[in-house]
Amino acid sequence: MPTSYTWTAELECIDEGELVNVARTMHWRCTGVLDGLDMAACGSKALAEPSPDNFIPAPDDITSAVVREWVGDELADEVEATLAAALAAQVVEPQVTRFIVPVTA
Repeated sequence: MPTSYTWTAELECIDEGELVNVARTMHWRCTGVLDGLDMAACGSKALAEPSPDNFIPAPDDITSAVVREWVGDELADEVEATLAAALAAQVVEPQVTRFIVPVTA
């Protein structure tokens, strides 16, 4: 089964002039789950300066896909690969021990 990922974020927002609820910093977290085990990585990213021409106020909730997009493909791919490797190293394959018992007559 492949590792599944969930990206979440908390946004630090401020008001800048006429712009309200401007997201300035994103604190992100990526949680990977494999076979019931989970691990997470987290970080922060400064967001681009807002433009009054195309400004959209920060949403109350942002989807996992949006967080991943804002983190950026290169870093997101690296985070997911690191989590997948760490989780795979933790998954222990069951080992079968066979016993041979002599039968006496």
